[in-house]
Amino acid sequence: MKQITSIIHTVSILLFSIILSFLYAVLLDINPVLPLNIIIWIGFCFLLYKTIYTQKWKAKSLRYVSLTLHALLITYIIYGLKSCYFVSYYNELYLTGQVGVFPSGYTDAVLPTLLDPSIYLEKLDFMLGWNEISISFGSDRIVHFGSYLSNVIRAIEILGIFATPFLFTRFFSQRLKY
Repeated sequence: MKQITSIIHTVSILLFSIILSFLYAVLLDINPVLPLNIIIWIGFCFLLYKTIYTQKWKAKSLRYVSLTLHALLITYIIYGLKSCYFVSYYNELYLTGQVGVFPSGYTDAVLPTLLDPSIYLEKLDFMLGWNEISISFGSDRIVHFGSYLSNVIRAIEILGIFATPFLFTRFFSQRLKY
């Protein structure tokens, strides 16, 4: 009975993390404000930390393997959704000249993108090559980060997702000592 409870707990943590990843990716896609996206990212990382550390592992090596696989799955889902959103947004903007909050074809393309690695890689490659992060300071002042710096920021986001459990564990253990 204890093993069944442990399996159900693990599956529920995984499902919650997947739903949280979907919500995070969609929020970042529809929100154009970069500082708010950074706050959303920190909140997402904190929720992942709290979620992952509800599970008790007997061996530290099992915990590290679980954390790594968990982060890989979450990153795969997030960037699959982001690339799918960008391609749908780009296509609708290019074809019609205007786009709503959710571009047409986005919801229909999510499942095939996540399930087929070749479609996933094509959309991800297109997004990484064309989607540049920029900050607008009014109608005529815009700072574009360029493709290279945008991808460096994305790499920092991914590293943050992988390092979250270790950083928050160290941060909270230091706070408890004082």
